[in-house]
Amino acid sequence: MATDTRTAEELKAAVIAGDTTITASQIEKARQTEEFAELQAQAAKAQAHRDRVADFEADVAAFKADYADLAGADLSELRDLYEDAVVIIAELHAKVKDRVAEQQQIVARADSLGIRGRDLGVSTGRLIDDTQGEWSRIAVRPEDVDGIGDEAKRGFVPNAGARATIHALHSDERVEDMREINRSSYVQGTGRELLEALIARRNA
Repeated sequence: MATDTRTAEELKAAVIAGDTTITASQIEKARQTEEFAELQAQAAKAQAHRDRVADFEADVAAFKADYADLAGADLSELRDLYEDAVVIIAELHAKVKDRVAEQQQIVARADSLGIRGRDLGVSTGRLIDDTQGEWSRIAVRPEDVDGIGDEAKRGFVPNAGARATIHALHSDERVEDMREINRSSYVQGTGRELLEALIARRNA
């Protein structure tokens, strides 16, 4: 015999409609079954809520532990490196300033003597006007130092064309690095790769 799956309300409606085969116990059983099913659904929701609360509390506890580790971490090494960088860059700025003053003096002397770039085998025009020959390789500019942060992060300072800038503060080896970057189809990756090679050389 098939189980009657009608709800209590459906059974009541059937009785009212004239079905004399339905008993009071059937209606009561259907009502109890419905109430128990509702209780089970509520219990499942309550358990799911408790699970979410427990998971959240575990996540919060883990976060607090990680935060405490982060907050309590020793920053002395980073701070020492930062101060070292500040001192080195300050020294670099000072020496660049001295170098630029020397360059200005030599250019002024060249102008007063009427010496042109070609007289020194540099190029034509005023000594300082040459941007392709020897002068561009030896003339230091204050702005060359300004890009040091970019070069330390990406391996090069991008010019207006997003290619690597070459200046007098680059060693011959770094000049070749910059040229390799500019020949590369993946400028960012090559720049970083060559920066890592520089760091390895300097730390060797």
